[in-house]
Amino acid sequence: MASINEGSSHPQDPRQGLAEMAKHATRCSINLDGCVSEDKAYFLRGGSGIVRSGTIDLTKMVDKVRTADGRLWGDKYGNRVAIKSPCADPPCGESDIKKFLKEVHVWWKLDHANVAPILGITTEFNLTVSIVSPWMENGNAHNYVQDKTVDPRPLIDGIAAGLHYLHNHEPYPIFHGDLKGVNVLISDDGDALLTDFGFTVAVNSSFSIAMSNTEGTKGTLKWMSPQILDGGGVSPEADVWAFGMTVLELFTRKDPFHLFATNASIITRIFRGGPDRPSTDDTCARLTDEWWAICVKCWEYEPLSRPTMSCIIQTITKIMQKSQTSVPNGVHG
Repeated sequence: MASINEGSSHPQDPRQGLAEMAKHATRCSINLDGCVSEDKAYFLRGGSGIVRSGTIDLTKMVDKVRTADGRLWGDKYGNRVAIKSPCADPPCGESDIKKFLKEVHVWWKLDHANVAPILGITTEFNLTVSIVSPWMENGNAHNYVQDKTVDPRPLIDGIAAGLHYLHNHEPYPIFHGDLKGVNVLISDDGDALLTDFGFTVAVNSSFSIAMSNTEGTKGTLKWMSPQILDGGGVSPEADVWAFGMTVLELFTRKDPFHLFATNASIITRIFRGGPDRPSTDDTCARLTDEWWAICVKCWEYEPLSRPTMSCIIQTITKIMQKSQTSVPNGVHG
């Protein structure tokens, strides 16, 4: 792995810019240079980045970082970490690094039980900036629910709570922009944690970086609202549409519109409305009328006709309470 300390004659060598970035990160207490190493045990290429596994030497950190629940980082997560870098061959271009800086800026401000924490950044791998976060052994929600014994409803409840937190974040709301099962991690305790804020929009944020206008459509096709496909921007209503798709995904353990073979057919179907209701067998009899009603409301064509996450939280709370009181010992069927 290339280090910023190694010589390079590449015409786009970003070492100087990364060094300045490291200085700024140090002032913000998020510079992890010298603390993180890759172990090459795990590699995943996604839409907005490459994730590798690694370890962190907590004894080298100046501050003892505490998590949202007050526990020391090492006590809760251990020393294994995920190292996320831009999805580009090294050395990464300025636009890739700027996009990652935007993600770090948004993610670093978040502190919620259903949002994956970030520990900091490092500039020591592949001539680029990398985001360091705790390693989640249970993986993402999409893969996690492939085990049919896993009840997706508590996970959906957690995802709703995390998204509600983002939409009501102070001093400015935050819209995720790419909500789907693989962008939800599962903690060791089985909790849903929102992650991957590469397409996130922070409204009225003071943070400003000049970005290219050629970034392309934001999000992932099967979870996109008609308005996003029409060129609209990330919004709370688009997040709500994607939330409905994620609910369906976790109940069925399949991507939305999985029977459609081409992007063109998927786009045509999205403009007609949400997916058809799956069978009882496909959802292990868990997708009741009440849960399906949430999905349908999330897929209203007119954005303002969709419920807010506050309303969705209230509905889910009522459903969960009803389920707990109607089933012996609080076991969900």
